[in-house]
Amino acid sequence: MRAHGWNNWEKQRVILHAIATGISLPKVIQLILELLEQERPDMIGSLTLIDSAKGIVKETISISLPPSYSAGFDGQPIGPSAGSCGTAAYRRETVIVSDIATDPLWFEYKDFALSHGLKACWSTPVLLPGGAVAATFAVYYREVREPDEASLLMVDAAADMAQLAFVRHGADEALKAEQAQQAVILDSVPALIFYKNRAGRLVRVNQAFCQFIGLPKSEIEGRTAEDVFLNEAGNFSNFDDDVIDSGVSCRQLEAEVNTPSGHRILRMDKVPHRDATGKIVGLIGFALDITSANQAEDLLREQAALLDYARDAIIVRDLDDRIQYWNRGAEQVYGWKAQEALGKKITDLLWRDITPFLEAKSLTIKNGAWAGDISQINRAGDVVLVSARWTILKGRRGELKGILAINTDVTEKAQIEAQFLRSQRMQSIGTLAVGWRMI
Repeated sequence: MRAHGWNNWEKQRVILHAIATGISLPKVIQLILELLEQERPDMIGSLTLIDSAKGIVKETISISLPPSYSAGFDGQPIGPSAGSCGTAAYRRETVIVSDIATDPLWFEYKDFALSHGLKACWSTPVLLPGGAVAATFAVYYREVREPDEASLLMVDAAADMAQLAFVRHGADEALKAEQAQQAVILDSVPALIFYKNRAGRLVRVNQAFCQFIGLPKSEIEGRTAEDVFLNEAGNFSNFDDDVIDSGVSCRQLEAEVNTPSGHRILRMDKVPHRDATGKIVGLIGFALDITSANQAEDLLREQAALLDYARDAIIVRDLDDRIQYWNRGAEQVYGWKAQEALGKKITDLLWRDITPFLEAKSLTIKNGAWAGDISQINRAGDVVLVSARWTILKGRRGELKGILAINTDVTEKAQIEAQFLRSQRMQSIGTLAVGWRMI
């Protein structure tokens, strides 16, 4: 910052503290103007916001200038002869006009200024780090006069502080935009995401978390797990202290909690959250509601158990003919245990000649299903005759995934039928022989 020209350092300290603590830009500008005019009552301060992209004046902020005067420059272009402020913004340097009535820079605006009793003005541009002009800081006098060194230094110092305020404001706005973007991203994630500090408070949660709990963010953030989950807080917060104290993540934790939608099961990962210095300041949690998945797994297990009670051989194979499911009925019919059969090609286990298999498979894929008697072999190498019913299996998008086979062992039945037919033939031959002897 340039030499200050202010008689009271305390006033500058107040301004700098306001900037450092994130006081809003309009309030900081107002504070600079107030303290400037307190320091020099003969000065009338103003800050004119510039739209650099359009090259125009956006707004003039002042405590002592009449509102009608401040608003009179809104939308006016900056340029080489645009009064003190418009010219300072155009040239990007300080412009001093000691007599508005005679200075050519004020030719278009002198009558307007003089009608408000303003006779001298000098202005300093407020430049951003990238070089763009954010504003101009100006002082007016109600008399024709040249600036003294102290006045110029004071205005320069005020412009420097205004620059700091604009830089801080830009950083705050960029941070807000980044946080808003992060919030959009986090809120679009279906998983529950939460951040807890060392005090155990939920500092930040995403929308999925809110929907799961049935509360808005305003009623979750800043509260502890005990406030939110009540009796289930211990389940939800399990291992939190360990993660924070040790710095070691805990993964695949399961917690049961009650929510407005009923009893739910969460699977969570918890990782330590560190600040820029590496110090652990909390933890970040990621959770999935696995209630439906668990219920589906339970249902599948129940269905699989029921299938194991079936005496039929129930087999699922993929399009490469590798066995994906093999029930107890298949173990009994073919002699192969499930752990031995799974992943194997069915043609390697049950067929000597695969020609009938390929024909039946082709018909199944073509027609969606096939049924018929077919000969296979068991683990001992014996022939097994089955009554087969094969059906194609499709995925969620309708794509072909594999084939379900329900095979009923009819070997014994076929043998009994063959024996019965042989008995009938022998009986018929005997009857015929008796008839011939009687002729």
